[in-house]
Amino acid sequence: MMELMQAGQSWQEAAHRTGVQTSRSTAYRGRAIVSQSGQCRCPILDSQQQIA
Repeated sequence: MMELMQAGQSWQEAAHRTGVQTSRSTAYRGRAIVSQSGQCRCPILDSQQQIA
């Protein structure tokens, strides 16, 4: 999802394509974490996928 958002996809489209159920604020918080850490994974969104 983060890779799609960084490539210019909206958070809604990125979430839909990856099957992640999230809110706008969580998506952008995740993108900020990924941008700061330089990793393609986001612990916040990873934990949401495990719950769903």
